Amino acid sequence: MKHAGHHGCRVRFEGHGLDDERGANLVEYMVIVGCVALLALGGWARFGHAVEEKITAQAACVTSFAGCDGDAAGATPASTSGAEPTEQGETQAPLTYPEQVAQSLQTLGDHYTPIAGDDGTIDEDDLEAALQSADPAVRDAAQFFLDNSSALHALDVGRGEGDVDGHISREDIAGLQEALASGQLETILADTANGEGGRDGEIARDDLQALIDDPGIPPELQAWAVEQLASMPEEHHCGRYDFGCRAGGLAGGAVGWAADTAGGAIDWTADAGSGAVDWAGDTASTAASGAWDWGTETALPFALDYTPLGYQVGGAHAIWDTGAGVVWTFHHPLDAFEGFNHALAHPVETLYVVGAGLVAGVGESPAQGLGYGAWTVGSAFIPTTGAVRTIGYGTDATSAADAGNGAVNGEVPGWVSIIDDLSIGASPLSGPARVVEWIEPTRIWPFGD
Repeated sequence: MKHAGHHGCRVRFEGHGLDDERGANLVEYMVIVGCVALLALGGWARFGHAVEEKITAQAACVTSFAGCDGDAAGATPASTSGAEPTEQGETQAPLTYPEQVAQSLQTLGDHYTPIAGDDGTIDEDDLEAALQSADPAVRDAAQFFLDNSSALHALDVGRGEGDVDGHISREDIAGLQEALASGQLETILADTANGEGGRDGEIARDDLQALIDDPGIPPELQAWAVEQLASMPEEHHCGRYDFGCRAGGLAGGAVGWAADTAGGAIDWTADAGSGAVDWAGDTASTAASGAWDWGTETALPFALDYTPLGYQVGGAHAIWDTGAGVVWTFHHPLDAFEGFNHALAHPVETLYVVGAGLVAGVGESPAQGLGYGAWTVGSAFIPTTGAVRTIGYGTDATSAADAGNGAVNGEVPGWVSIIDDLSIGASPLSGPARVVEWIEPTRIWPFGD
């Protein structure tokens, strides 16, 4: 230990006094750096939490395919309480009962033909078979109507005509869709809930009870049916031996009959005068309508079938088909060539098809068939000079191509094919044409038709 002279007594250790300030600045810097680090960590934690919330919200928006407000920091996606996941991962609210009815109707309409089958109408057997469909929407629609007898009965009379008969047409589907769009679902279902009668707007106690007993009906509709049934007066029936009740009923019925009869007589007298006027107007209208129907349904068909008018119409029809055939020939040259070549290779089959078509046309309408046949046969002899030459070539080629394609696609009896094969040498062009047919040049043609 040493003395510090005139500066007072100061203790020094190892040659350094207590007032030695070396290293103080380093400590201050370390304290400041520590404070800054603490502040930075706190700010980063707060900022990181906000960023995490934002990323989570945007991820939820993308997952649910919902729109997000980019200006709302920290916005969260809309609640999907009660939603059900779908196959794609998004969520959607479960369908209400009216929405299920509408969706099932739309599915039946979109897939009507494969569900209906050969008879053209849908019944319960068709719905049972539709449960095996590969399309889940078809299976769900079929199961919905099998589980909802009230909805099935309403669909049965959807077009508003006839009674419940177990057969559903396209018109029934469209009619029920229109009725649901403009009416009350409860009354539509209750109208035929018991499976009897048609859609007449009259709801009986049996209908309401059937609606209550239907397991596919949601609780709110069943509650409505219970309320309606409770407010509906009960039907009173006399007992078998309740003679007083029966006598009272007979007396009341007699009074009602008398009142109705008197009122009917008054109404008849009032309606008789107006009825005469209506009869005259209806008679004149019926006569005019009958004359028009006779002209369009009897006179005109007879003229087209058995008079020169029909012959001219048949010829005009043939000319029109020829022009359309010429256009088709230029538009489909390969198909035309293939048919034309078949006509040359198989002349007997081609003649059989042409003849069968002409005979069928004459059998359907003699005059029109003869006119059509006259042009078909006579067009082959059109002079090939000048401008007519083009028409003649086009007519011949079109007729031959059409007949050839008809021989390929038509039902030709076996004996005709045998004769055709035996007469291959009858035409000098049959052999080469069959060679071309065997080669099938149209299949190796690289430019399409």
